[in-house]
Amino acid sequence: MLLAAMLAGGWLWLDNNRPEVKPKLHEIMPARVEASIVARQDVQPVTRVTGRLVPARITRLNFEISGRLTERHVEVGQQVTTGDVLMRLDGSDLENAVAEKQSRYEMEKAAVGRDRKLLQLIGQQITLLQREISRQEKLKKTSLSTQARVDEVKQRLLQQRTEQGRLKYSVETAESRLRLQELALTKAKRDLQRTVLKAPFRSVVNAVWAEVGEVITPATNVVELVDRDNLDLAAEVTSQLASALKIGQTVTVRVEEKQFQGKLIALAFNPDPGTLTHSIKIRLEQHRDLIPGQLAEAFLPGRVIKNTLTVPITAVLHEDGESFVFRINGDQVFRIPVSVQGRDGERLLIDQKHSSIKAGDRIVATDVAALEDGQKVVIGE
Repeated sequence: MLLAAMLAGGWLWLDNNRPEVKPKLHEIMPARVEASIVARQDVQPVTRVTGRLVPARITRLNFEISGRLTERHVEVGQQVTTGDVLMRLDGSDLENAVAEKQSRYEMEKAAVGRDRKLLQLIGQQITLLQREISRQEKLKKTSLSTQARVDEVKQRLLQQRTEQGRLKYSVETAESRLRLQELALTKAKRDLQRTVLKAPFRSVVNAVWAEVGEVITPATNVVELVDRDNLDLAAEVTSQLASALKIGQTVTVRVEEKQFQGKLIALAFNPDPGTLTHSIKIRLEQHRDLIPGQLAEAFLPGRVIKNTLTVPITAVLHEDGESFVFRINGDQVFRIPVSVQGRDGERLLIDQKHSSIKAGDRIVATDVAALEDGQKVVIGE
């Protein structure tokens, strides 16, 4: 027992008098970084906008007259070209109307020719009757004629002059009467043409709402056509960008990693009161490998900015709505706030008035998210 107590006491004394061992601190190795120089240059920022491709034209067609549908030549998805017959109404009554108006026009035309000839003949007859009256007056003086005979010739002259007046009116109004008959014939022919519905442009049939045998009215849409050659990209841009754009300018559009050249065809002058943005429309012509609904990106060049500061995109740290770069000072980096005002390719434009960097400063070019303010670094080769 005594021995056990002495051993226990010895261990306790050793434990209490053991020297304190301090942990060995290892110095953090400096981070290896790549440096970039803050540059000053003239740049033209390019803004990327996205949207869906839509057909340049979507048209719903209807007949202009009523009638029973007798022919339907299209189905959904069918491609048609300009002038292709899509549908036809029963035109038998209208064909009869055209034949009737044609006959009336020909009859009126013949009647006008007849009246012109009669007017010439009656003029000659009136001349003869006037001479006959003069002759009868002379014969009456010699008792070779009577007053009754003179009056008879005068009566005939009056009748001829009455007929001459009627014929003159007929001839003078002939052009107007022929014009009326011609207009009636033209309308009848036009109504007959309206029984045929044709494609107004190259397109794809997107919907059909009529069947053979149905009675169609002018208010009924019967087919929807979609432009198959031209597509539009609609987007919204800021007023600053809108002021740099011009109608007709060429715009690069990217669809599924392929680039196409489009044309700016519409630019709203007045911004939307809710979003304060301007609507634009970019036309892509004759690109049959594209289809409506595809997501597209348009790259819109802005105004040239003279003598501005630029840094690599990868050099800027975005945190809590603020932007920073890490400026290299000796073997340390320091976090500096900057104000980004735009983008030009792979570089960001820096507003020097609201930033604490200047041209020629060395900054960290990549992997800035892993750095701390005041951290030591080693510049990589």
